[in-house]
Amino acid sequence: ERVHLATPPYKDSFFLIDPLDGTKEFVAGRNEFTVNVALVTHGVPLLGIVGAPALGLIWRGIVGKGAERLTLQGHAVSQAVPIKTRPCPPRGAPWTVAVSRSHGDARTESFIDERGGAVRAVLGSAVKFGRVAEGEVDIYPRLSPTSEWDVAAGHA
Repeated sequence: ERVHLATPPYKDSFFLIDPLDGTKEFVAGRNEFTVNVALVTHGVPLLGIVGAPALGLIWRGIVGKGAERLTLQGHAVSQAVPIKTRPCPPRGAPWTVAVSRSHGDARTESFIDERGGAVRAVLGSAVKFGRVAEGEVDIYPRLSPTSEWDVAAGHA
């Protein structure tokens, strides 16, 4: 998280790794922390893996190819299940918005409040991206500052 101090050893592509996203979740003993890995090429995340070890879940995706969810049980990994976002709710219908347990801010709350009918799903770390990808929530707005390592894997 001190990328500004480093000289990039790459030209066009690099792996961006966040080994513990959701530090507050982890320290508090909650299970919504993740390990995030993204392949970034020319500044664009193309491959993303979000692993939630305490939940036994891995979400992975390749831009233009789709996304999958894997379930971990002990040392066994389930078959990859294709996942996709759900359609946008019709105008006036309730929609489900992923909100951060640890990083709420006034701009994001205002964005949600201006679009009435929101049902908030309070989640930690990059689990929010996985829930959007599998269609459990409709949107994850984050209008406060964030860092590349927090969002690149979920973006892909």
